[in-house]
Amino acid sequence: MIDGKRRLAGRYRIDGLLGRGGMSEVHFGYDERLDRPIAVKLLRPPSYMPGAPDSPEAVEILDAIDRDQKRFLREIRMTARLELAGVPAVYDTGVDHLPDGTRQLWLVMQLLRGSTLETLLDSTFFSGSDTPGVAWAAAIAAQIAAVLADVHRVDIVHRDIKAANVMVTDGGLVKVLDFGKDADEAAKVMESRFVIAQLLASTGEAESAIAELRAVRPLLAAAYGSESAQVRNLDKQIDRLQPAPGSTP
Repeated sequence: MIDGKRRLAGRYRIDGLLGRGGMSEVHFGYDERLDRPIAVKLLRPPSYMPGAPDSPEAVEILDAIDRDQKRFLREIRMTARLELAGVPAVYDTGVDHLPDGTRQLWLVMQLLRGSTLETLLDSTFFSGSDTPGVAWAAAIAAQIAAVLADVHRVDIVHRDIKAANVMVTDGGLVKVLDFGKDADEAAKVMESRFVIAQLLASTGEAESAIAELRAVRPLLAAAYGSESAQVRNLDKQIDRLQPAPGSTP
């Protein structure tokens, strides 16, 4: 550490805490290479590990850590894929090793200056000329709807829209936050569609099975990357179900 401050990848300085969530915390910081402010999201390490590594308690904690890491990575990939004005930009991601040897996943993204819609509504006493009218509410709602419409075009559905997950920047631009729940839901949708496809294939409904697998592909690409082993394996499954040239379906 230089000047007592932690740095990630030798360039991302962590300056202070912005807030904590269920499995992560967000800090404000600085990219010393590109000379710009950033936000850093860190997956929190476990606060407690039992002494016996093979105990049922330790196994349960390790399983929970693994689930959190997978969810965090899916959220990163999904958010990075969007590249929309209404979603915070993803700059970089990686893994850091803490002094005790624990791995910590991190995400560097656009630093937003503003307040969540929840904070804005809770902390502002609207009276007289400060009372937001229909035009203000409609402008916020229209921006949220526009972001969600763009997200839906890439087969992602935000399942946790609430005031705490909407940021209103100082310039009035709306940013939709927290796609972690989307990542979990995407995994559930993929799993259920795989099961349906297997059932259809086992009953000779190859065309329907192929349709189910093709519907999964965008979700799989968003969660793991378009060139990932998961997507390649899916493509192989689709190829195997395709009728041979000249055959009658």
